[in-house]
Amino acid sequence: MNDENIWDKDFISDQSLEILSGVKTAIHELDLFDEEFKDIFSKDAGVWEKYTIEEHTLMVLRQFDRYFAGGVFPDGITDEFFRTMFVLHDLGKPMAVKQGNIKLQHDETVKVVDPILKKLGFSKFEINLIEIIVGNYPIGPYLRYDKIDDAIFKIKKMIKESGLSPKDFFAVLLIYYMCDSGSYTSDAGGKPSLEYVFDFDHENKKLEFSPEYQEKMSELIELMFN
Repeated sequence: MNDENIWDKDFISDQSLEILSGVKTAIHELDLFDEEFKDIFSKDAGVWEKYTIEEHTLMVLRQFDRYFAGGVFPDGITDEFFRTMFVLHDLGKPMAVKQGNIKLQHDETVKVVDPILKKLGFSKFEINLIEIIVGNYPIGPYLRYDKIDDAIFKIKKMIKESGLSPKDFFAVLLIYYMCDSGSYTSDAGGKPSLEYVFDFDHENKKLEFSPEYQEKMSELIELMFN
């Protein structure tokens, strides 16, 4: 893989494709979904861009592959951990959409990730951490609505349940948020949407917040850790 290839709009690493394939196989063997949701990755992701779960998942993986893969993570956290979490993170959306309440997506996702992760051989620590992260979404609502007290309360609760130190947990959560939300951009090969939240530095392979949103994140970090 060279730097030129990773900025192609259709780029995706072999490692990410292998994990996506492995999760699909596990889902098939476990027979987790009823007939309506058998082909879960082809279902509507419930966003205005009209992505399927698979289209959105590939864009999230693309951002991880480009900006974070091979990085230095907290002990026990690997590229495989992140990629698997990203493949699983929206599996509950179609059921939430059917119920007419997209807010149920996180609860519905947590219901199905446990048996998949067990079949794939993940540890109790990894399963617990993935369920905590995909079952909550504190950073997005904070950045959108400025409800900083709610975000701090939720993140501190997540930290307590995670088994990680506060700073290690927040580092993992931040990568998750940046890859997920950063996928709703033309940089990830999709329709322009959340470009205003991020700065994309291809030369240095850095995905960062734009100045306005970095200021908000700095305020959150200051109140949480100081």
